[in-house]
Amino acid sequence: IGTVVDPGDSPATADVEGKTLKMVPIKGNATFVPDLTLVPPVLDCGDGEVFFRRFTGEGIYSHLGVITFVGESEACWVNPDLTLGVSGHTTLISANGDEVWGVWGLKTPGPPPGGTVSNWEFYPYAGDHPVEFTGGTGRFEGAFGYAAGAGTFDYGTMSAAYWLDGMLSSVGSLK
Repeated sequence: IGTVVDPGDSPATADVEGKTLKMVPIKGNATFVPDLTLVPPVLDCGDGEVFFRRFTGEGIYSHLGVITFVGESEACWVNPDLTLGVSGHTTLISANGDEVWGVWGLKTPGPPPGGTVSNWEFYPYAGDHPVEFTGGTGRFEGAFGYAAGAGTFDYGTMSAAYWLDGMLSSVGSLK
């Protein structure tokens, strides 16, 4: 379906294909690490900058419970303010194997001079929202929505943490 709810609409419902759908909050957090087994493990962003191609991790999300997270970077570039822009797609896998799919963008300043922890934020490079949910499997077939979020990356431990807060259409909305 790929229909994304505009935050200006009522947060409780969305009109899609002639149906009024209930929207529910989706909130959660996860930790993840870059997958360094890919060859090459990074994308070339230009200007000597690189970004990891794949991330995996775990977290907890409302309406999904404990999840496994897989993020794939598809493109990266250096912004005029010298931050990195990155876009990609993600899969959130619930404990029973049902999936929620999405596209995302993020903006990161890269490693700080003399430090290891970098703050970053999801940013609307991949669509109208920083994270857009575009479908799924099982009980999330036909699901859609949006979220915002931010996180940190520790270059010393090569690990990251993030949070998301948004809206997701009711389970199996357009079945």
